[in-house]
Amino acid sequence: DALLDSEERQRSLVEHLPQRIFIKDRNSIYMSCNGNYASDLGITPEQIVGKNDFAFYTPELAQAYRADDQACMATGMAKDLEEIYQLAGQERWIHTIKVPFHDNQGRVIGVLGIFEDITERRWIQEALRTSEERFRGMFSSHNAIMLLIEPLTGRIIDANKAAERFYGYTMSQLRSMFIQDINMMPPDEVERKRDLALQEHGNYFIFPHRLADGEVRTVEVHSSPIERNGELMLFSIIHDITDRILAESRLAEISELNQQIIANSPVGIAIYQEDGQCMVVNDAIGQIIGGTKEQALSQNFRQIKSWQDTGLIDMAMKTLNTGVPTSETIHVASSFGKTIWLSVRFNRFYLQNEPHLLLMFNDVTDVKETELKLVELSETLEERVAERSEELMAVNRQFLCEIREHAGTASSLKDSENRMTVAIESSPIGIFVIQDEKYTFSNQAFMKIFGLTNSLDLMGKQPETPYGDDSGKRFSDLVRQCVYRSEMINVNGFKVLTRDERERHLNIWLQPVEFWGLPAVMGFIIDVSEELELRSHLNQSQKMEALGSLASGIAHDFNNVLFAITGYSELALGSVPSGSPAKRQLEQVLAAAQRAANLVQHILTFSREREQEKQPILIGPILKESLSFLRASITQNIEIRRDISPDLHSVNADPTQIHQITMNLLTNAYHAMKNTGGVLDVTLEEVDLTTDFVKTRPGMLPGTYQRLMVSDTGHGMSPETLRRIFDPYFTTKEPGQGTGLGLSVTDAIVRDHGGTITVKSVPDSGTKFEVYFPIIMDKEISSEETEQAALLGNGRILFVDDETMLTDATKSNLEDFGYEVVAENDPVIALTKFEAKPYSFDLIITNMSMPNMTGLELSMKISKIRSDIPIILITGFSDFIAEKDLPDYGIRKLVYKPVRNAALAQTISKILTKQDLTGNNG
Repeated sequence: DALLDSEERQRSLVEHLPQRIFIKDRNSIYMSCNGNYASDLGITPEQIVGKNDFAFYTPELAQAYRADDQACMATGMAKDLEEIYQLAGQERWIHTIKVPFHDNQGRVIGVLGIFEDITERRWIQEALRTSEERFRGMFSSHNAIMLLIEPLTGRIIDANKAAERFYGYTMSQLRSMFIQDINMMPPDEVERKRDLALQEHGNYFIFPHRLADGEVRTVEVHSSPIERNGELMLFSIIHDITDRILAESRLAEISELNQQIIANSPVGIAIYQEDGQCMVVNDAIGQIIGGTKEQALSQNFRQIKSWQDTGLIDMAMKTLNTGVPTSETIHVASSFGKTIWLSVRFNRFYLQNEPHLLLMFNDVTDVKETELKLVELSETLEERVAERSEELMAVNRQFLCEIREHAGTASSLKDSENRMTVAIESSPIGIFVIQDEKYTFSNQAFMKIFGLTNSLDLMGKQPETPYGDDSGKRFSDLVRQCVYRSEMINVNGFKVLTRDERERHLNIWLQPVEFWGLPAVMGFIIDVSEELELRSHLNQSQKMEALGSLASGIAHDFNNVLFAITGYSELALGSVPSGSPAKRQLEQVLAAAQRAANLVQHILTFSREREQEKQPILIGPILKESLSFLRASITQNIEIRRDISPDLHSVNADPTQIHQITMNLLTNAYHAMKNTGGVLDVTLEEVDLTTDFVKTRPGMLPGTYQRLMVSDTGHGMSPETLRRIFDPYFTTKEPGQGTGLGLSVTDAIVRDHGGTITVKSVPDSGTKFEVYFPIIMDKEISSEETEQAALLGNGRILFVDDETMLTDATKSNLEDFGYEVVAENDPVIALTKFEAKPYSFDLIITNMSMPNMTGLELSMKISKIRSDIPIILITGFSDFIAEKDLPDYGIRKLVYKPVRNAALAQTISKILTKQDLTGNNG
């Protein structure tokens, strides 16, 4: 893999080479060196990097080295130097080769030096002049690959052990070969370079050499003419540079890949210097902020007013100073007049040891509008959505634009790669490349979406690899379409199952591109699963809100009718003899009215207009009672399994409503299995709900909840039925078997208690309901003693209601209980009567909704005239009065329609006998 892709890999390459190697930039500052080079100076590589030669050598010598560096870079030609050094107290001959290296646009950006101690070679040359045997010993044992070549014919005269090992030939075989036998260059080219080597010492050439086993290796040959036994020969020192060439080639490939990714990224990207000046922008920025790429490039962020107004400068400076990435969603008017919501992220990285700021942002205006709508439904939703705003704000963005080739802003190839890598790996969008129907690249966001941790699980494998169902095949078909049609493909809400069995919804963009002259597909993926879930909750909440408003209005009017029916029926019952047919018929009328009243209570509960009296209760006993009742009334082919955890906390709830929930769920489970039999599992336990669980459920907070699970092995439900089970009046039962209000009322009750209900069902595989209630910690539950008050009494009552039927019926019934009743249909006239004789009345009963004056207004005026008189307020719903402090209006009791006359008489008796009335629900 690309060894020069980073500074660490570059250091790994040079550290493992036997030569002393260093790399300097255009200013002759050391960028890196290996340990061999540093050890000659008696220091470590870290003490050399970032300094120049003046820190280690005399001024004269350092100046000479700098001049050589500059000459090498100015001419583009290699420099070959042989000089004497004082190293470790010894005089050594050093051979230095300086080679200019270039960026991907062919510009010289530094110099690579190979620093070799050639003292031994000098000794060998000296030995050749004095002793052939001494030369042979030195030549044969040297670690470097060495050849002696006859210059005119190219015949290999001699070779050392290193050459024998490298080429794989025996010494006798090498001595019988010509250099043309192993050099794969054309013969005339080999001869030309051999002539060059004869003309000047220190020439080096790059050749492809074939080894004995057929492998071709790229070598660097340093050739010099020498005399041996009076004959002119070429002495060649050979270095295998195949790995270095491959690394450089791979580095170029990676550079092209990164540039393609940046060029096709849908995210706005900018890079700023520490002083605030913009260095790099892409075209996406202009499209988002309403300006051009060139206009954005000319800006200094410290001088942009919108950055100052929105706090972006504070975020940028915090990241620059601390290195901690910052992200935020802001509402901003850009410098070019466009007002938008932006998801902004800052990261710090270093170029040439100087901090730079990477800015990535995206237009999330559409998503923000959806978020603001959700905030209207729940005050706590904004906090939970904000915890994951970076991911959520990236969804639903319809964009994929062509970006011109990234401007050449890097001072070196390494710096350019660092910048692009930071931008790609910091992106919250999943990015991948598929070529020849195999993955060749993926960033961390892509791996996270599919639950992958090791790139080896993906690289080189088929497009459908990370998918867990037939969505993989559908995705592969999209990739092929993108290649064959050579056009961008965009699919929103692509439903998949990942390998770790998570169902996700993805927005996918596929863009045809070319890498190294071959077609490929670059893809961008955004996980919108959580946004879709939020929108589903929003739609359901809006639907329930509309239905609730309609239901509450109907129920309010129906309550008045029921009140009259109940009142006149009770009045008639009192005037017919016992045992008469009329009495039995009137009792049936009252029973029917009571069933109608219960149905109204269901409707009011669903619309949250009916307040219930909540108190700390234990759900376990209520559940056991419901199960006992169910066991006695269902067939024996259904097995009931019960698991209620001990030592459960209490919940703040209405016991009647909890009983209603349990019976609804248990009855539904029974109906699903009554024809086939099965198993009914009921579990009650406490669980801790995390932020991830509650973030898509408005009104819920993380914490400990009591979970009621009811599951059956019945016929299950289809996805279409599952989507509608909480809709009011929707039922799959036969006519007469249900009203369709059971689950909708259950859902309303659970939400009113601060909880949630979930359901999973598969056709022919059963259904499972889970209901969650927030617990209350360490609160003692006390049983309320119900004190029965006498029904008969005495006292003068002013009864006010705009419905004549109600006042007439109630007046007659209360008079039967011993009370004197003054009935009035106009609240203004009633107030006048009270003002005339305020102490002639013992109690006021008034309806809430009346023309000209509401019951609250009448109560307030009466209380100002006489503050001690008790008032009973009758209403059909409480969405307005529940927000008021009723005692401030003189109201002692709140009673809901329809109310039986006996219950009303009992309430009147308690008040007039000065009993303590707690709570405001009648």
